[in-house]
Amino acid sequence: MKSIKNTIEDLVKNPPVGINMAAEADPRKYKEFFEHECDYHRKDNPVTGASGGAITYQFAPTTLGTVVKIKCECGLETDITDYRSW
Repeated sequence: MKSIKNTIEDLVKNPPVGINMAAEADPRKYKEFFEHECDYHRKDNPVTGASGGAITYQFAPTTLGTVVKIKCECGLETDITDYRSW
């Protein structure tokens, strides 16, 4: 079984989205988000169901760049946009 650290590293290196999020998201904020623990994201046992769904990504294009937010089913929502690149 993968440890939570390995899972976090995999998600940071290979975000599960179909667009190049690396240009818009701050990897440190992304990693911090996946380090939180809740009923849906427990240490060594992330509960996401057969087809996922516990994590939601939101993209809001603006004239300066794309705002990227990530939300857990537990209610934790984090803006992971890398504003330094704007």
